[in-house]
Amino acid sequence: MTERRRRAGTAVALVAALVAGTWAPPWAPRWVGTTAAAAATALAQAGKPQGGAAKPAAPTAEEKAAAAKVAAFEAAFKPLKDDAPLAPRQAALAALLEVDDAKAAKALLAGRAQLVKEVAALEKERDAVRGKLEELVEKLGGARGRPPKPEEKARFEKLDAEQKALLARQREIGELGSALDARLGASAAPEALRWLLANVTAKHELPQRTREQIVRRAALASPPLVAELVASLAKASGPDELLLAIDGLAACGPAAAAHVKLLADLLWNEEARVQEAALFALAELRAPEAIAPLVHFLGEQPPGAALRRATRALVQLTGVDHGGEVRAWRSWLGGEGAALAAGTQPLPPRAPLACFELPLRGLAFAFVIDCSESMLAERPAPGGGKETRLDAAKREVAAALAALPANAAFTVVAYAHEARSSSKELQPATPENVAAAREWVAKITTAPKTVAATSTALSQLLQDVAAAPPPAGRMARLDAIVLITASRPVRPDGTPESGDAVVKLVDFRNQAVNAPIDAIALGAAEPPDWLAKLAEASGGRCVAR
Repeated sequence: MTERRRRAGTAVALVAALVAGTWAPPWAPRWVGTTAAAAATALAQAGKPQGGAAKPAAPTAEEKAAAAKVAAFEAAFKPLKDDAPLAPRQAALAALLEVDDAKAAKALLAGRAQLVKEVAALEKERDAVRGKLEELVEKLGGARGRPPKPEEKARFEKLDAEQKALLARQREIGELGSALDARLGASAAPEALRWLLANVTAKHELPQRTREQIVRRAALASPPLVAELVASLAKASGPDELLLAIDGLAACGPAAAAHVKLLADLLWNEEARVQEAALFALAELRAPEAIAPLVHFLGEQPPGAALRRATRALVQLTGVDHGGEVRAWRSWLGGEGAALAAGTQPLPPRAPLACFELPLRGLAFAFVIDCSESMLAERPAPGGGKETRLDAAKREVAAALAALPANAAFTVVAYAHEARSSSKELQPATPENVAAAREWVAKITTAPKTVAATSTALSQLLQDVAAAPPPAGRMARLDAIVLITASRPVRPDGTPESGDAVVKLVDFRNQAVNAPIDAIALGAAEPPDWLAKLAEASGGRCVAR
């Protein structure tokens, strides 16, 4: 067993040591450890007054108004009577859209905790009423042959009305909670994001989507909150928290390049999900220092999914493709690749690439868009108003196409009961091809009573990709299928198809391509089981949007 293998499963402790500046792997440049320690020091010093204890400035009119809105929100979210209207809370939350600071973030979290308590109390009341109803129904069922007495009928109607009122109240509070979560995820001020990173991202009762939004906004801040994300990584207590912090650092891009070795150590984490996230985070940092550890990791992988992921990350970082041939990569690193690894030759440029805020990994993509009736449902549009799910998918795919690097390849598939594609083969991402594909996407339409034959569309895509040659200069045919859907799986004739059947068929067709399926479920709080299984079986990811 190698030294690196013995470190498997102890990544969190090593990250903490790295942040403290007390450990560095032998291949890491000396400046990395000191930079990580400096980041931790900077974080510890954040918010401390400089140059002596200056007298605090009197609050401005704007600050007073913000404080008043926070106080009004806190008052509105104190415990209410069961029948109290929720309009004051809705108004207080709407007013807090204009306040973005740590105090507002704390108030939002406290308000959310109050809503959770109220929903739990309502659920308990509903259980009690439901029990009384069942008891009454059982009693009436034992008195067959006679009509219910007036008092029995009145009691039934009263209990039924109580149950419906409790359910309506629970739904109303749930909608308010969803709006509150959306406001938390929309926080953008560095002060608020710092507080949320320190206090919220580790709280698993928050929806995963909200936690992802907080981390992503921290990465998109100006400047990115790199030190805070490093601290989140250091204190992560499990894979889910590690993944959040890793994805945040990846979204920081070159701004987090000083932390290559912190992420490289996680390549040997015992969780495959953490390994994969660290692989592609290293590619996103665009740091020459990431090349050597990636090649080293590649050399320790047996044939399989981990080897393919490591290859994709190296190709994404370097623009060179030696497939899974470890000797070829090592030879390249000792020869023509030495200039890239040393930083004397620039890495190929790459802008952040995502679809519905899901970071895309690789250089060859197939975007697959559900065009069934379910995509006509409306959802909130950026900047206010409404848009259909299909319009949202078209907008996101068009933006992803525009961000593709010049050395990428792509195709777009639109499907309902049958599939059509922008091109049978993967096209290089030239300005002309991207413009033509964006125009093609803009013309995608759907209509009522259409269905989504998902397995048929994916099977046809995989067959076409397997039959075509790989993109020029690439050994892998396809790095990811980005599936955007809001439908249950059906056959082309409209009859239902089981999720297990979809997974088995697509997995069989995928054997020649080995493409991960990154599935995006629109209009769902959680991804449906069949879609999550489809993504998992291919080594992809599944999110709800």
